[in-house]
Amino acid sequence: MIRRPPRSTPLYSSAASDVYKRQENIHRIFVKESFILIFFGGSMLDNYFNYKKYKTDFRTEVVAGVSTFLTMAYIMFLNPVILADGGFDFGGVFTATALATAIACFIAAFYAKTWPVGLAPGMGINAFVAYGVCLGMEYTPAEALGAVLVAGVVFLIISLTPIRAWLINSIPKSLKLGIGAGIGLFLAIIGFEIMGLTADNPVTLVQLGDLSNPLLLLGAGAFISMIVMEKFKIKGNIIIGIIAFSAIAWLTGVGKFNGVVSAPPPMTHLMTFDLGAALSASMVTVIFTLFFIDFFDTAGTLTSVANVS
Repeated sequence: MIRRPPRSTPLYSSAASDVYKRQENIHRIFVKESFILIFFGGSMLDNYFNYKKYKTDFRTEVVAGVSTFLTMAYIMFLNPVILADGGFDFGGVFTATALATAIACFIAAFYAKTWPVGLAPGMGINAFVAYGVCLGMEYTPAEALGAVLVAGVVFLIISLTPIRAWLINSIPKSLKLGIGAGIGLFLAIIGFEIMGLTADNPVTLVQLGDLSNPLLLLGAGAFISMIVMEKFKIKGNIIIGIIAFSAIAWLTGVGKFNGVVSAPPPMTHLMTFDLGAALSASMVTVIFTLFFIDFFDTAGTLTSVANVS
């Protein structure tokens, strides 16, 4: 004979209670493990980077990292624009720029961990490659990349020996700071040329561009807004100006909107360097110039950053 349970006891109260307790335990474990993961991640990074020694913490480093990214993200767009004028593929340079920047920053973070410096392709040497080597001397992108590779190997050898430290320490501090200012002015004139603010003149070399060009007006507005935001200490002023005035150009039809998310373009210039041409006698001056720019560019930049910090 099957006995019915008393009416005071619900038929499925025990099962429902078990399910509820199981769900509550899963939620509690999930929340607990999330806090453990965050704490462990911060604690692990603290043990590696030794935040307390440098009077900082995990949250401050995250905010500083995001701010640094917003400040230097414009390089991903400007570097392909400059090199595309020299015959390089825009998409391939874009992907290579992002990948090279990420790898360099990871090495700087986990190897040279006491130097909080973001690394990216230089904005001075790329202009020399595009306008000086490819357009001026009429070398192909493959031949230019071969010269860059040789100059990079020479720079690496110098950096791994005490020679670089001796040379940098022998340069007066005022000259090293002046190198940074000179590079900034060099980049400024390139930016004005791309924007259309300045134009070529056979007599005076430089003249004022067409001020009726809407792209020039938008570029000038973006440039002025970046200076104003920098004056007010607004983080990421460069990328904010780029995004804001790009949106204005898209909405007004002056510029073409090509989307936000897409698959990364292939690195078409990967391993396409021409070492045969790079090792020829005619390339010696190009390699020396590339090395010279790279050496003094990094020396001036690091000195300027260290002086500010």
